[in-house]
Amino acid sequence: MKNDIFITDIPRHIEGKFQSAKGLGCGWVAVDYICEGLRGTGIATGYASNAKELKIHLNAKGNHVIYLGVGAGSSIRAWIEGEKGFREFVCEHGGEYIQEIRLHSANITGKNLIIAPLYNARYGHYDNHCFIAYIRLTKTDYATGKNAKKLIATNDGCSWIALEGMSSIRDVYKQFYPYKDSDWFRMLWCPTGADVSGNHISKVGTTMPFSTTHTYRRCDRQFVITIRRVLKNGGDILK
Repeated sequence: MKNDIFITDIPRHIEGKFQSAKGLGCGWVAVDYICEGLRGTGIATGYASNAKELKIHLNAKGNHVIYLGVGAGSSIRAWIEGEKGFREFVCEHGGEYIQEIRLHSANITGKNLIIAPLYNARYGHYDNHCFIAYIRLTKTDYATGKNAKKLIATNDGCSWIALEGMSSIRDVYKQFYPYKDSDWFRMLWCPTGADVSGNHISKVGTTMPFSTTHTYRRCDRQFVITIRRVLKNGGDILK
């Protein structure tokens, strides 16, 4: 960690002139913090705060692993400028208030970090507050190399499509980004149950009915509504 880059005054690195929200439901606020060996000014937002995504200047060159120091229980989306997808973190309550989470390794020359509050899913169970204390950039990467990618992941696609409020093809990429620097090289991804494809463009399997009058379970009904929304926005979940 000797040569790591710490960004501990986040408001100064936000593109544009950052100003703390003036009241509830008005966005992000600056928060001063102090802990053992580290102090600075982070940013925070609460549930239903209407906070928008922020662009944070990293001012670094070359490949780095990006870590975020966040408050326990925080929920956040993060990605590097220009990436198709994003990482979505929901941190648990722990013994330490500030937890460090790993984004991934990337060439950040001339690029910025984008952060955003977690979308409030219709059936979500999180209050989606967030506190980001600092950002750490390091060239030391403990991730496995490409030759070690031998594992296969599986994903229950139906549940997160139906319950997590997916609205665009970017929400599909978030299912793959956690494996970016891992041993996994392939995902067996089931968008819905049995042989149902869930996409009218597909010629494989049985097509999910796109009329909500023929979907009786809450999960099935929400699945149809979500897929129709993605298709309307030009997305194809099977590509």
